[in-house]
Amino acid sequence: MSPVADGFDLGRVLRRIRRTADVSQRELAAAAGLSASAVGHAEAGTRDLPSRALARAAGLAGLRLALLDADGREVTGMDPDGARDATRRRLPAHLDTQHTDEVADRWAHRPGREQPWFTFGLDRAARDRQRARAGTPEDHDVPVPGDSPAERRNRRREAAR
Repeated sequence: MSPVADGFDLGRVLRRIRRTADVSQRELAAAAGLSASAVGHAEAGTRDLPSRALARAAGLAGLRLALLDADGREVTGMDPDGARDATRRRLPAHLDTQHTDEVADRWAHRPGREQPWFTFGLDRAARDRQRARAGTPEDHDVPVPGDSPAERRNRRREAAR
């Protein structure tokens, strides 16, 4: 394993954390829930660390881990309240969500089943065309009151009158 992958040198980062927090490898290991040898190996570039352990170590020094885009802007994680399927599983992160009533034939073969609020398209070419026109959505849709399939259907009926 190379100690430097894509410009990230875990050993240098750990040494910076230890210097900032003024702790030894053993003290850092105890605070991060690791063995002292794991910290030593990570600093030497012969072993990686779990991201949660690295985050705990950074917190000890008053630091935090962050993802940055190519322009140096921080990128946040996806919204934990984003769209989910009928069994409350998260929808695939790489696919864009859409209201289920916008995909009429998707639920026709499932009579009697409760229609979830959101689904996703499986046609990547169509998704890519949509993204080329409108850009890539930042996140999945988040359910809001009045957004259920039944409520959306009622609004369409009212608007058609």
